Amino acid sequence: MKTENCGKKNLKNKCLSLLGIVLCVLFLPILIFNITVLIEMIIHPNQPTSFLGVYPLVVVTDSMDDGREDAIRKGDLILVDKLNDRELKVGDIITYMYNNIAITHRVIRIDSIDGKPSIYVTKGDANQLYDDWLITKENIIGIYDDRIPQVGRVILFFQTPIGMVLCIGIPVVSLILYDFMRRRTVSEINNHVTGALQAEIDRLKKITGEFSESIHQEENSSENPPQRNP
Repeated sequence: MKTENCGKKNLKNKCLSLLGIVLCVLFLPILIFNITVLIEMIIHPNQPTSFLGVYPLVVVTDSMDDGREDAIRKGDLILVDKLNDRELKVGDIITYMYNNIAITHRVIRIDSIDGKPSIYVTKGDANQLYDDWLITKENIIGIYDDRIPQVGRVILFFQTPIGMVLCIGIPVVSLILYDFMRRRTVSEINNHVTGALQAEIDRLKKITGEFSESIHQEENSSENPPQRNP
């Protein structure tokens, strides 16, 4: 019965430890992402944060949601590649800065000056009107590559005070619980082993005592042999 209880406790501890590791694996990337975003916002307050040449941006309006299946929707996380030296064409979806805000719209016209593309006219796929401001290549930070549906809502939540507390607190609490369970499991195993060793020592002492007593009795018998009557 004692062995069965120890087995159940060990299984429970292993499950809790595994849960803690899984939670840490899930929340640690989000925590790193949030910390990186905060640092980048402090260093470059007027530019989005980039990772390895890619801007992960959260869509906060429905200006590109024209009802198509692959449309960019509010709450999506979009991946925008740095423009570098790429040439833009009509139909490309670009991200540009306007009044310190990143806007992702489609290029519908390119005006040239002296034979060189200079002014880009854009429009949201769901909007009726063109964007009424001039966009030059200096304003453009990248070109749209792909989207991850609705992941942006999760990222926005974890950037709120409650989300940050959860994002930091859950991995920390999980690590503390994991360490506590590990220490308790080791302690229980040590106690079990110590108890088993003590029981074996007591058994050996008992056997040794019985053996010593038997030898002592034999010695007494040999020193005092029984006397015969004449």
